Amino acid sequence: YLWNPRALEHVRHSIEYISYKLLAQPTSDQEARYKFVSNTVFAEWLGIKDAKHAEIVAVTQETESIKLRQLLSDIISNRAQIGWATHGHSAVDVNLYAYGKNANLLRGNHENTDIGQFIVDQLGLDLGKVSGKIKADRVIQGTKAIKESWLGRRDLDAVDHHPPSH
Repeated sequence: YLWNPRALEHVRHSIEYISYKLLAQPTSDQEARYKFVSNTVFAEWLGIKDAKHAEIVAVTQETESIKLRQLLSDIISNRAQIGWATHGHSAVDVNLYAYGKNANLLRGNHENTDIGQFIVDQLGLDLGKVSGKIKADRVIQGTKAIKESWLGRRDLDAVDHHPPSH
């Protein structure tokens, strides 16, 4: 497994922040927008000094928030060599640290679902009983469900969305 964490060291803003700021830029002057993407988005905010012309053009021309965030995420992920199993989860082993009773049972490699089962066993939980309580106490959702793309709708494009302060 190979990854390049140094590609993440110079990232100064989240993808959400960057896409919000970029989508607020006027699209009428593509040359100015290209310079903003090259000099500010890539060089300053993402810390990318070797941006390819095609990457800058793609980001410059994208006007849909979800697609823009995906483009930016891919650009960073490719440089960091992060392999994503889905759009939200990497397929990389992660370290797990445990202390206390039976912590030794967590040594070595484990499937992610084994960790949940370990917790259930250690706490003596009855998940069937808990699930029954949850099912019996139905919550009515007051808003209409909307099917969205892989990122889901986080109201980043809503008029009342306040830009992140980071």
